[in-house]
Amino acid sequence: MARTAIDKILAAAGHGDLEGVRQLLDSGVSVNIANHLGYTPLMSAARSYRSEVDSFLLDAGAEPRHTTNDGYTALHTAVGETPSLPEKQRDCVRLLVQAGAPLDAKTESGHSALVLAAWFGCDLSVEELLAKGADSNAIDANGRNAEQLARERGHAVAADLVAASRNI
Repeated sequence: MARTAIDKILAAAGHGDLEGVRQLLDSGVSVNIANHLGYTPLMSAARSYRSEVDSFLLDAGAEPRHTTNDGYTALHTAVGETPSLPEKQRDCVRLLVQAGAPLDAKTESGHSALVLAAWFGCDLSVEELLAKGADSNAIDANGRNAEQLARERGHAVAADLVAASRNI
């Protein structure tokens, strides 16, 4: 089965293949192309903490406010799992926020990036999001905040960071 342009650019972005991304954009693929779920190259690179690819895509006009069909932004995808490379994840979060990714945008299930970062124990990203002004009182669709979710999952550092930010 032939791979489509969206398949190619999502794979290249997610694997950190900057030259592949550049070639696809040069061939006419839109920097903001999205698959049937609304997932973009910026999101693919963010999920893999590929800051160099995200930076290139942002410079080429990628929209950091774009959401998937269920409300995820690139910032959500950057913190949407337990980090394998916490420093790279934090750097990606920093880049996306500086580029205008909305700090407190919520998914359909009510998750802000901070809530997801706390849930997955992304301590450095929790710290970064809080430093940039993320709402530490935000709750999800079930009425749970980032501190509660972090404690529920056993992520004491993330929970303590959120708690401390609310006591300032």
